[in-house]
Amino acid sequence: MNYALIDSVKSASIAEELGIKKGDLLISINGHSVGDIIDYLIDTADEVVEIAVKHPDDTETVFMIEKEYDEDLGLLFSPSTITPIKRCANNCMFCFIAQMPKGLRRSLYLKDDDYRLSFLSGSYISGTNLQQHEIDRIKRLNLSPLYISVHQTQDRGMLIGRNDDFSILSLLQDLSQSGICFHTQIVLCPGLNDGKILVRTLQDLLSLLPNLLSIAIVPVGLTKFRTGLPDLRSFSTAESRNVVNLTADYGDKLVTELGHRIVYASDEFYIKAQLPIPAASYYEKYEQLENGIGMLRLFSDQFSAGLDFRQSEIRAVNFNQKLVIASGRLAGSFLTDLLQQIKDLNDSFRYQVIALENMFFGPLVTVAGLIVGEDLMEYFKKFEDKSALVLIPRSMLQYNSNRFLDDITIPELEKAIGMSVLPVDVDGSCLLQTIIEKGVM
Repeated sequence: MNYALIDSVKSASIAEELGIKKGDLLISINGHSVGDIIDYLIDTADEVVEIAVKHPDDTETVFMIEKEYDEDLGLLFSPSTITPIKRCANNCMFCFIAQMPKGLRRSLYLKDDDYRLSFLSGSYISGTNLQQHEIDRIKRLNLSPLYISVHQTQDRGMLIGRNDDFSILSLLQDLSQSGICFHTQIVLCPGLNDGKILVRTLQDLLSLLPNLLSIAIVPVGLTKFRTGLPDLRSFSTAESRNVVNLTADYGDKLVTELGHRIVYASDEFYIKAQLPIPAASYYEKYEQLENGIGMLRLFSDQFSAGLDFRQSEIRAVNFNQKLVIASGRLAGSFLTDLLQQIKDLNDSFRYQVIALENMFFGPLVTVAGLIVGEDLMEYFKKFEDKSALVLIPRSMLQYNSNRFLDDITIPELEKAIGMSVLPVDVDGSCLLQTIIEKGVM
């Protein structure tokens, strides 16, 4: 009989009201054994649900629950899929996990390739892990949209380290014919799947419209830990401009023909190309936000909207605490330009943007979310103004935690540098609100 280990209970949920706690086991739903997370969601969707829960003291409680149809019970499980998460069996030459040093927490080395996480949380799958019965289940339950890593549509084996005859294009065609929609991503490696190969890949994918919902083109991420891995390099400014221009040409044509852009280059390509980030209309519904596509534009617009609304308030504020905003090199100048807008309104505002070079993973890693506690510690130990408040994006921390990738915690960092550190949600309006609140303290 399959049990589901309850990892946490959502606040103000049905489960919390019933007194269900972390560490309890969900042992049955409506008298039947618990399946995986998809089964759980289906089986608990009805307005009346019976669940049996086993507690750590071996006692069991049966709950008869009346609720709204599709109302969430508020249970989260370990693993999140209830049954084991499917691991990736590929050996991609650009895999970021393969470029990580030893000694970090175990969860960071998990290479998932699970269609359930793709459907439920937008994790990208390669498709090579799918068994026929899983493909049949996807079609039967209409698990759509999925998020699928393509990279290139033909001769993909070299990139992902496989010698079989698996065809990602054939899989996408099969899913499309069954009504399944999908978002796709291309991790672009200079000299390997760019240029003519990228053009062919885009043409192949666009043949799958309207089931193809979007294409995200992102540059390969390279750390300093590539010993024994294939030689790869980052994109030059000129190459990045070529990618941006090609993507824009396809997108503009699709907007004219279909009313939707479909094809997007990541913010990182625009920064590398030294080109301005497009307007919000370019990103439409921000469907590839988690891939770093439109994140800077959305953040900027959130910040600017708040600034416009609160101009008179900001002019009247007496800022008396210096704020230091620490980020990665990718967004450094971008943040400086935003904060200068506050300075233009109120000269008492004192700030400094620190665009940290990533010493832990290497200088080619420029995003804020991969800055570790050690890098912050080394920089701010030497920082002279210890009275300043350090603001960091919450993306540097483990989800729902105060722990960095290298397991250093916020309190440990504060003790080491002798300064206060405050994580802020990656949201322009939240940053503005925090600046106003903390800058006057």
